[in-house]
Amino acid sequence: IYVPPELTRAFLADSDIYPCPSATLIRADCLRAVGGFEEQFAKVRTDLAVWTKLTAHYPAVADSAIVTRYRQHGQSSVAKLMGDSTGFASNELRFAEWLAAYVETLPSPSRRLLEGAVCRRLFRCHMMLALAGRTLPPLRWRWQMFLRLRRYAVFRRAGRLASLFFLSAQRQEESFR
Repeated sequence: IYVPPELTRAFLADSDIYPCPSATLIRADCLRAVGGFEEQFAKVRTDLAVWTKLTAHYPAVADSAIVTRYRQHGQSSVAKLMGDSTGFASNELRFAEWLAAYVETLPSPSRRLLEGAVCRRLFRCHMMLALAGRTLPPLRWRWQMFLRLRRYAVFRRAGRLASLFFLSAQRQEESFR
């Protein structure tokens, strides 16, 4: 049994481990209490958003047994999105921004436990968009990242903005892991 927000942090650290919706049992009253699914993520990330909300507020039991099979095919919403690097990055940023706003609503102890994962997601999303299709000089890249990330309270509170100017690009990615 995972106590909130332990499983949320695990999902956000590795989004490949969150459960397939057809392999879960959810109490209807818990789903209603957290507001259900996020309609803004109609095709991709709906499940991760609802798992974030549920596991941030309710204990969860996780079992590693395989109980369903997940069929992947080239015409799925995820496959189509993955084929469009800018669309993928934009969608991931939309989720990361929703996540940052949602984490801000959590009680302080839970928020503090999740801030690192939120910062990593925001950083990676903005990095993908900042570097898409062009090469920027290192100082300009750092300035662009600073301007993009300073608006998020989670970055200001975590004190991670200053590191953008003092670390190499490779070390920056490592520092947000």
